[in-house]
Amino acid sequence: MIESHLVADEREEKLVREAMPSFKNCAFSRLHGFWDGDRCVGGIYLLADYPYDSGVELDTYKPSLLPAIAKCANDLLEVNGQLIATISETNLKAIGFVRSLGFVELYVKEGMSHNQLVRENWAYKDKYPLR
Repeated sequence: MIESHLVADEREEKLVREAMPSFKNCAFSRLHGFWDGDRCVGGIYLLADYPYDSGVELDTYKPSLLPAIAKCANDLLEVNGQLIATISETNLKAIGFVRSLGFVELYVKEGMSHNQLVRENWAYKDKYPLR
């Protein structure tokens, strides 16, 4: 079972950043880690600077990941009432993933798809409701 929680200290932050090589050097206002036992398998974040994009990077796609994502989404939506994911329009895997969660495409600009999640669009309202 994948667990998630807000990064609590520098050691955890280092492990989560190492599990997210594409976003290793970003400044985050919120950072959650996904843990499979003692092993960090990725993270979900809210950037510290405008436009406050959110993103996730994982090296696992277990079905048990959904409750962990719901828990993180609750926290991130408390901080910022919407989550924006900016994804290359050629990254069909990532676009499919965010759409399966309920993100809606706002627009495409310069080859990047800008997708938004608000509580009302969360795809798993019945099974994993957001506050």
